[in-house]
Amino acid sequence: MKKINASDVCVGRKNTSLVEKGVMEADQYLLLYEKYLAGKCTPEEEEQLFSDKPDGFTLYESFDGADLREEKERRRRVFQQIRGTITRKRKRVLTLRMLYAAAASVALILLAGIFNRDTILSAVESQKQVSVSKMPVIKPGSNAAILTLSDGSVIQIDESANGLIASEGKTHVRKLTDGRIVYETGGPDNKQKTSLFNTISIPRAGQYNVTLPDGTQVWLNSESTLIFPVAFTGRDRRVRLKGEAYFEVANDAKKPFMVETETADIEVLGTHFNVRAYPADDAVYATLLEGAVKLNNGRGGKILSPGEQGISLSSNDAISVRKVRVSDAIAWKNGLFVFRDNTVREIMEQVARWYDVEIEFHGNVEERTFGGVYSKNRDLAQLLASMELTGLVHFKAEGRRISVMP
Repeated sequence: MKKINASDVCVGRKNTSLVEKGVMEADQYLLLYEKYLAGKCTPEEEEQLFSDKPDGFTLYESFDGADLREEKERRRRVFQQIRGTITRKRKRVLTLRMLYAAAASVALILLAGIFNRDTILSAVESQKQVSVSKMPVIKPGSNAAILTLSDGSVIQIDESANGLIASEGKTHVRKLTDGRIVYETGGPDNKQKTSLFNTISIPRAGQYNVTLPDGTQVWLNSESTLIFPVAFTGRDRRVRLKGEAYFEVANDAKKPFMVETETADIEVLGTHFNVRAYPADDAVYATLLEGAVKLNNGRGGKILSPGEQGISLSSNDAISVRKVRVSDAIAWKNGLFVFRDNTVREIMEQVARWYDVEIEFHGNVEERTFGGVYSKNRDLAQLLASMELTGLVHFKAEGRRISVMP
């Protein structure tokens, strides 16, 4: 099996001429990024920095205030040491391959955003060719969903042809050319005699977007389930969620929109918000982007303002509220993993859902922390290789079982 090394992951080039070109690109990119950290980039150079980066890598753009200053200073110190390392090795007639490995290692850690604050330079100094042992090709997730109708019929949505896929009373379910499904009710005169409910289930390695009968848009994350009526005919619009979803609720002041979870409910009128309620979390996280919502756990409630996240723990009657970066909460919807000092266990829980793999931990590794940004559209091996470059964690794969080791 081919080993994944730093050069392959960084730019994915193999033949000699392209590798030579990759050396120049990586070296120039490091210099440009160093200039950006120092605040000396022209607008044109900043545009080049963010538009011409190697495939699959994301630079931090979302830090602000003290976090931004701390992050820039930390990376400035890292670059000083890296440039010194590269310069010393050039004096010893550094080969293209050695220079490329050093530059690729730096780019992989800093540009992919997978790093640890204390030992980011270990892989660069040792010039290791990082590999993820016996790693098969594990592709990222994609649009996939199962629709269960009120009579128990099951439709694999991602395998269905575009157009009308089901009818429930006076409500029609259509699959659009962009893959979304839309519930068309025929307007306010659609009065169902009895409540008919549909269920959308998202498997591991899946996600999906659905437009509900009232026009509300819902993006569902992996291992999530949404139960909803085919027409909202009561005094409110009530759905039930297990897992994670982002909602853009259609305005209707006369009919509040309610999201029920196992331990807490969220009430809104018209707003954009994210709800995470995976059973393994033992908590409900509601993050508000626009409008206003009320998080209620049956023993009390809190009204959230934009930029706030409400947390209802299943083991605690109290609801806590904190300020958060809302872009982090919906990063999954936008095709990104965003880690901010997340533990290895927390990171691997997300990995398991998106790549449909089993995770086993060995040794004292679960509580080690990483931060960074990584594209969800990359193969799993490339993400794990990026983490291995820190020297703090290693992986071994047997089929779809991933062992995590110190």
